[in-house]
Amino acid sequence: MTYRDEQEALRAENQSLRAELEQLKQSSAGAPPPAARTGAGARIAVVVAIGAMTMVFAVLVVLISSSGRRPRTPPRSVRWVGATWEAQVTTAAGIDLPAGARCSIQAGVDAVGASGEAPREVRVLCNGRELYSQGAARAAGGSMMTSGQCRRMQLRSDDHAAYACEFEERGTELRAYPRIAIDTTNRTAVIAREGASTMRVVLAVDALSQFVSVR
Repeated sequence: MTYRDEQEALRAENQSLRAELEQLKQSSAGAPPPAARTGAGARIAVVVAIGAMTMVFAVLVVLISSSGRRPRTPPRSVRWVGATWEAQVTTAAGIDLPAGARCSIQAGVDAVGASGEAPREVRVLCNGRELYSQGAARAAGGSMMTSGQCRRMQLRSDDHAAYACEFEERGTELRAYPRIAIDTTNRTAVIAREGASTMRVVLAVDALSQFVSVR
């Protein structure tokens, strides 16, 4: 075979390989599968198939590992401070409290006051007499539902803040401890007890608590 004949043979084989590669591309894109191959074409098909499978496996590994490593935001720890609102009796029934009697509402509130946490350990005192205690109501057991939220409304440069709160506690009529609804934004609070010893006290409440240190 002459040199020219060898070049022609190599060119023909190269064209054959290109044609087979093109058939492989069409097959991977959904085209009808090419005719069975032998020799160099079969080897190329095997290499391409193995490469494709390797790439798919690698992508799956990356997706699975990334899905298991999603960062989770840790819950924010709440720092509680004691807040006090001044109030006075508007009307009182079933209890010896004159209109204008001095009262206070005390509660633990979230120092940051941005998450709307409900107040805790709420107490109402008038003339030194405890009209309501959340702790006592909880200790009494029975049916009880509480809801509410507090917001920090003002923050002074000396790290003292004032808060506004809403709070409601309800239970069955048979419970000895009274129900309560507080809304300092609307400047009202109602403490009521049903049953044999009916009581109802309405308070006018300061919109904001006294300033308390949040350091």
